[in-house]
Amino acid sequence: MAGMWVDVVCLRRDGNKLAQHEVRAAVPLRARLTVDTVVVKSASGEPARRAEVAQLWPSGESHGDTPLGTLEYANVSRVGGAGLMVVGVEPARSGPARPQAWWCRIVLDGAADDMPSEWRHTWPGSMPAPLTDIVVHRPMPAHAAATPRA
Repeated sequence: MAGMWVDVVCLRRDGNKLAQHEVRAAVPLRARLTVDTVVVKSASGEPARRAEVAQLWPSGESHGDTPLGTLEYANVSRVGGAGLMVVGVEPARSGPARPQAWWCRIVLDGAADDMPSEWRHTWPGSMPAPLTDIVVHRPMPAHAAATPRA
């Protein structure tokens, strides 16, 4: 299965943002992150459209083909240092789907699995401060838009 190993922390609970101290106190989960494009068919006869689905997969083979977490309509909203933020909609077993965001620290070295467990508690250093899962679109400055790029 393609993807990348990450240490991930959920930034929301029941659709509500967690406080900064809760996020920093969370113990990250080691998983393989995949982002795939799927075709979403409409029951109302509208044309099918594409959507991104992000999933977290367990490290062992014993869990089968069941993902640990899924975000529909996923988007990588922020990349910085060794981390990235994935935002989307978390499907619910009962009730409406809810917004969710994952802060993922990319595991760059396979030897990281052999590190002591205390190492995983150092990961918040990769988090930008303040950490937000809001995507802000800023228009390009007029002088930058007028400058031709090589």
